[in-house]
Amino acid sequence: RKNPPDDLLQGPRPFRYPAMEPDTVILGQVLDQVGARVIGIPVHARMVPAEGEASNFPVATATTGGDGLFRLTGLRQGLWEVSPGTPRNPLADPLRLHLAGPEARLDLRVGILGIARIAVLEKKSLAPVKAARIVARLVHGTTNRAGHGASATTGEDGMAILPHLPVGDYVFTVFAPDHRRTVLRGRVEAGATLELGIHLSRASAPRDGL
Repeated sequence: RKNPPDDLLQGPRPFRYPAMEPDTVILGQVLDQVGARVIGIPVHARMVPAEGEASNFPVATATTGGDGLFRLTGLRQGLWEVSPGTPRNPLADPLRLHLAGPEARLDLRVGILGIARIAVLEKKSLAPVKAARIVARLVHGTTNRAGHGASATTGEDGMAILPHLPVGDYVFTVFAPDHRRTVLRGRVEAGATLELGIHLSRASAPRDGL
C-alpha cells in the first residue's frame, strides 16, 4: 500500500496573487475664486485617447474630503482631462494633465457656488414629505452653465440640500409618490443658501371602474 503524497497530507497550498504595480494617482484640490478649498465636491477625469485609439475609457471619479483634497486612483499613464463636477454636469472647463509617473498633482478652480435648501411639506397637513425627489435645472446663469442639473431626495424631516450650484435662476421640480408633481422657481446666489418651501397636493384617487 502506497502512502499518499505529502502535498495531499498538508492540504491545498494557498494561492499566491501576483505582485501588483504601485497605484497611479492624480491628487489635487478644488479651490473657489477666493482660494478657499471646496469640500464635498465631485471630480472626474477622462483619458484622452491617442490617435487611432478607441475612446471608450472608463471615467475616474472622486469627491473632495473634509480637507478639500481629492484622489483619483487606478489610472493608466497618458493624457487626462480633469474637471470638477460630474461627467454630465461639469462645473468648470477641464484641465489637461500628462500622467507620466506614479503620481501627478493639480489644482482645479470653480466659481463661488451656492446652495439650495428645500423643505417639502404636505399642502393640507404641513407634514414633511420624505423620499421626495427634487430635480434642479439651471435656466439662466452668469456663466455658460445653462442646463446644469442636480438632484436630491428628502429625508425623514422632508428636507433636501443641493450643494455646489452655479449662480443663476433655477427650476425645481418635485416628484413624490401619491402627490402631484410640483414646480417652483428660485435664484441661487454666490456663497448664499436659497431657502425654499414646497407644498405638495395629494394626487387625485382614481374613480372606481376607471
